[in-house]
Amino acid sequence: MKKVFRDFTKLCDEWELFGKELVAIDGPKFRACNSKKNNYSSKKLARHLQYLDEKIEGYLKELDHHDQLESPDRQPDVKEIEERIQQLRDRREKYESYQRKLKQSGENEISTTDPDARLMANHNHVEVSYNVQTTVDAKHKLIADFKVTQKPNDLGELDHMAMRAKKLFGNKAFEVLADKGYYKAKDLKKCTENGITVYITKQTYANGTKDQAFYSDQFKYDKTKNVYLCPAGKELHYYRARKKDGKIIGYEYLKLCCLPEM
Repeated sequence: MKKVFRDFTKLCDEWELFGKELVAIDGPKFRACNSKKNNYSSKKLARHLQYLDEKIEGYLKELDHHDQLESPDRQPDVKEIEERIQQLRDRREKYESYQRKLKQSGENEISTTDPDARLMANHNHVEVSYNVQTTVDAKHKLIADFKVTQKPNDLGELDHMAMRAKKLFGNKAFEVLADKGYYKAKDLKKCTENGITVYITKQTYANGTKDQAFYSDQFKYDKTKNVYLCPAGKELHYYRARKKDGKIIGYEYLKLCCLPEM
């Protein structure tokens, strides 16, 4: 399929169907054949294994007390119970093998039907899908390039797709349109340095007040004093670094009157 598509784009280029002046980049989600039932994460596998352990334990106790059971309803005999235990153990071995694969690969998920598909949000639904990065040329609305990814979002893909398009267009300068899901300063800088003009909606981050005047992008950083200035003109001083798993993931700045005593 990739070779067919490359031949198609080559033909479009020879026929001058690409304007090579303006492109739009987006990442539509394509649902895979893999159902959510056949997609596993470490937490999901742990839950399944715990459930199976409890079921196996229950059947073992039932075997121990089988002769003492008295009920007008038919109870499963020893053979049936042993068969059920074996089925549960087989399922347990399968889930343990998935855990080993996750650990060896370093991946967060495993999909058993479509190995490359991942769990993603798709139009307010969560489905096992592919994120297909697509570059469309504006002249005749033809797809100039695509790349299938496993990422659930588009962040970090703008510069990759733009540089691929630049190579396809013979290193010409052109303009790119993208939505706020691609907004990343590092990517914008790389595009600009390579003669690519990007028009993109700036990402905004809400807060608990729901007051747009106090969204995080309205706070200005003063490097010389290492403080943030809030929209009301108050200084927020460095308090501490926030860590997760031993790594710094952010920093906290507070007003002096709000700082706890050290």
